[in-house]
Amino acid sequence: MHFKFSRLILFLLIFLPATWLFANEKRKSAPKLVQFHMALLKKGPKWETTAAAERSKILQQHLANVLSMLDSGKAVIAGPMGDDTDVAGIFILRARSQDLGRRRSCGKVRTVCGGDASVVVRRYF
Repeated sequence: MHFKFSRLILFLLIFLPATWLFANEKRKSAPKLVQFHMALLKKGPKWETTAAAERSKILQQHLANVLSMLDSGKAVIAGPMGDDTDVAGIFILRARSQDLGRRRSCGKVRTVCGGDASVVVRRYF
């Protein structure tokens, strides 16, 4: 009985100060939270009527824009959809607001905001 009581006292003498030190240790930096937005690229009214040569040129510009966003870290995931629906592609973007996500997904190419496709941006954690 005396042995069990001694072990309990020893455990408490070691454990309690360690937990007190751990609990009182100040964090060196606050956790960094990153907000993401998901952009779905939907086929627009000009999708079918754009000539093949023009569409090829637009898609090359679009691909260059996508790769630059991935390289810069503005987008973390991007790619086409493999099914035959009105959704053409998806982006997961690092963006603090829906407006910034929309501007990033539209890019400098007329593809998305020019009528070949439209974009739907939603907050994505």
